Amino acid sequence: MPERELSDRDVMNKLSDMEKKYTGSETADDFKGYETLPEGDYVFGVENFKWTESKNANVGLNLTCIPIKPIGFDKAKVFHTFWITEDNMPYLKRDLEIICKKPLKNITILKKMDWMKAIFKAHVKDETYDNKTRSKIQWFIRMTEEDKNPDSGICMSSSDLSAMEPDDDDLPF
Repeated sequence: MPERELSDRDVMNKLSDMEKKYTGSETADDFKGYETLPEGDYVFGVENFKWTESKNANVGLNLTCIPIKPIGFDKAKVFHTFWITEDNMPYLKRDLEIICKKPLKNITILKKMDWMKAIFKAHVKDETYDNKTRSKIQWFIRMTEEDKNPDSGICMSSSDLSAMEPDDDDLPF
């Protein structure tokens, strides 16, 4: 439905309808942003994920990632979107194989995976656009045994980490 211009009367009616919701709501805290990470390699966990659709009707998987190694970046968050497009398939396959620690048999399995259990390593670099600087994943890195070792700085127990290891099932996590 195309947008229509509202008359002054329509605007006042709409605003009056919203008055109770406005006066009854709390004021949101000022957005303070997230700490950016120095350029380098980090081990990440997934704090949140959601499926999205672009303006061009492309499907994307948005991940909100938190660094778990090295420790000390409690206020940092890194956001990454996997766009599932025909042109992006070779890169998507490569990145998912690195994250999942094995090739995926099909793409529909992405919807069934528990992304909150994903642990992966990536190289991060800051980027600035719209006068805002944020840390961005540049590429994914295959994890080594040292990366998985809790004694080397990952804030997870050995049993939690072993539970993340892929088994013979199709779901890596």
